[in-house]
Amino acid sequence: MRFTLFLFGFFLFPFPVFAQVPTLGVDLSETADFCLDGYESNLPILVIETLNQVPIENKVGIPPTEAVVKLVAPECGCRASHCDEPDAVFRTKFNVRGNASRRAPKLQYKMEIEQIEGAPEGTNKFPLLGLPEADEWVLSAAYVDLTLLRNPLAYALFRSMGHYSPRTKYFEMILNGEYRGVYTLIEKIERDKNRVDVPKFEETGGGFLMTIDDPDDDPSRVFRTSERTTLNFIYPKVSSLKSDRETQAVEGVKRFLADFEQAIFRDDGSFRSMLEENSAIDTYLLQELSNNMDGFRRSIFLYGETNASGSDGRVAFGPLWDFDIAFGNIAVNQSKEIDDWRINYEGYLASQTEALTWFGFMIRDRGFSKAISDRWWELRAGPLGWKEIEALIDGFASELQGGGQQRNFQKWKLFGNVLVSLRHMKPLPYPQNYEGEVAKLKQWMRRRIHWMDTHMIEFEKGQVATTNITGELRRLRLKKLKE
Repeated sequence: MRFTLFLFGFFLFPFPVFAQVPTLGVDLSETADFCLDGYESNLPILVIETLNQVPIENKVGIPPTEAVVKLVAPECGCRASHCDEPDAVFRTKFNVRGNASRRAPKLQYKMEIEQIEGAPEGTNKFPLLGLPEADEWVLSAAYVDLTLLRNPLAYALFRSMGHYSPRTKYFEMILNGEYRGVYTLIEKIERDKNRVDVPKFEETGGGFLMTIDDPDDDPSRVFRTSERTTLNFIYPKVSSLKSDRETQAVEGVKRFLADFEQAIFRDDGSFRSMLEENSAIDTYLLQELSNNMDGFRRSIFLYGETNASGSDGRVAFGPLWDFDIAFGNIAVNQSKEIDDWRINYEGYLASQTEALTWFGFMIRDRGFSKAISDRWWELRAGPLGWKEIEALIDGFASELQGGGQQRNFQKWKLFGNVLVSLRHMKPLPYPQNYEGEVAKLKQWMRRRIHWMDTHMIEFEKGQVATTNITGELRRLRLKKLKE
């Protein structure tokens, strides 16, 4: 029996290698194109080889592409080479993921591990790059974010505020012999003891995980309230329910969320007894801090627990998702501005913005609005202090200075460009290098924080809720119900 070293965090542990499992017939060690001259990295490297080197198709609703993935991780302070012996090899399935990001030449992927080579048949969960073990992962390209750190930064901030948030790790990717740049490994948002840890869903009720977003391609996952709010079930998997009682329990979840929505719209503060308040406030504050264009339109996650009748429970907001165009990164829809509340952006009124409607009505409650102000100042004395934020930015940026970001931007020559191919215009001026992009992010965040500091009194006095937008939201909501 031979042993292979597997990387767990910063430590190496020997694991016995058992009988080999099939790897689609790909011998990665003999793929000469992978050995690029002088290529070593302080980052882990994922070498991906699809079956017969077929491309991973950029289409929605198609079967995944089979692939073998070789992980090479730097050890003991040394640098990794993609020609090194692998630390682990996986049989996997890949799909292209995302919405607007599908138009980018650097695509992002969902990866599902099916089998770990050398492990007993059926072993598919692995602590990839030292993160808690799982079988499903997101490989984020961050094509429009030239700092490569906006998503990791947002998730780290939310985590520092006391909530679960997807953990991240940088790596470099080689796909079918072609260098593809720096990617971010991100935990997929799902029910898991190491991710969103809600109770198991059973006939008596249990945990749920949902998102306010565009309707899912699978209609069984879509739930529309009487107010026309669109929610998608992530957990439980509605199409896999095994009994009529489980189906009835899912109806209980729907009733509970419909009751929560009605409590929000009653304008009497009764929603607060059904809400895990800090999660909602912290979600709101980070969407405002980042002036996230997508923040009140899509990718708003919520979770909780209720009984089979839907008569008891609380709603928590989170985890956060999708911040690559936030923090002043694009110049459309007032996203680069620092001097207004995101929730007051009038362009939202022309689109479906159910999450905005919920938050817009919640901040009408004076007690909730005051709680936002109190929480802001509490966070400013802790994880949202500028020294703490700057340390996070510098930490992420320093990880990329070992050659990774340089190779990424040799591959993708983006500095100084407008990125019109994604319909995302970058705000002037256009930095000409990575250091300039990081400096610009810091400058924008400092100005945004200063503006929020000086205007947080509006929440303390309940003045934000008296602006035009909540009246318009009520008008549009009533109009939708009449259609």
